[in-house]
Amino acid sequence: MTSFTKTLLTLAGCTLLAACGGGGGGDDGPRTVFTNQPLDSRVPGESTIAAAGVVQDPFSGRAANVQVVLGSLDRPTQELDLRELIENGEQIGENAWRSGSQTVTPVEDGAFASSNFAFLVPVNVTTDGDVAGTYIVGVVSRTQDLPSSGSATFRGPASVSTLLGGTGGASYAKASGDATITASFRNETVDLLVEDFSGDTMPFGSIEISDMQISNDSNATFASNGGSSYDIGSGDIVGENARLDAEGAFYGGDSNGPAEAGGAFLIKGDDGEVFGVFAGN
Repeated sequence: MTSFTKTLLTLAGCTLLAACGGGGGGDDGPRTVFTNQPLDSRVPGESTIAAAGVVQDPFSGRAANVQVVLGSLDRPTQELDLRELIENGEQIGENAWRSGSQTVTPVEDGAFASSNFAFLVPVNVTTDGDVAGTYIVGVVSRTQDLPSSGSATFRGPASVSTLLGGTGGASYAKASGDATITASFRNETVDLLVEDFSGDTMPFGSIEISDMQISNDSNATFASNGGSSYDIGSGDIVGENARLDAEGAFYGGDSNGPAEAGGAFLIKGDDGEVFGVFAGN
């Protein structure tokens, strides 16, 4: 497994304000940075949560789209609220929540079996026992706390699936890979490289997604757009009418910038789809 490292090349000048997930500095104010509370913190207050994941059909397993869902975590009670994913979720274990028929449980096998993150956790979201998708859930960074120049590299695991062959006779494969997430804060873009697969045999050696755009909203998320591109490494195996859908977020952080990053992607065409989730620190 790739070692978890983050390399910051150049950072803007920052001021450390507080250690409890708060800080001033509006759009017209000075750039300010606070130290985010980790996901398991019980310090009084509320953390803003971002869940980036793949939405799957519970019966066919096919990926429909990717999304980032924003919500909140009450730190003292650890109650999790992520809109349609889970509402008023009661903690039932470490990084696990339940609300009625909805559950959020950590992914403890495959690519994320030995992962070690402070601000995020890879989870499976289920409704009535059916998997609704795999998500990266964590304490989202604030956009105002991102460096204004330079770049950062986050490394960690990825879980990638392929479903190829169109609607009839589709073949399914799943593998773990090593993810490299590169953020250019000056250009406000994020690139992803996934390679070195293990598990089922993948029909490609790598996946590259380039020029995802960092959001200007208050929460530090990013997403593919018309200027983004992808390379599966062995031709367009998903067939004609292929489209790219990728979203993610930065998580945690301190005066050096965000501590972790993660997200999800879907490359879908007439002959199948390639999708997965990734995270790094």
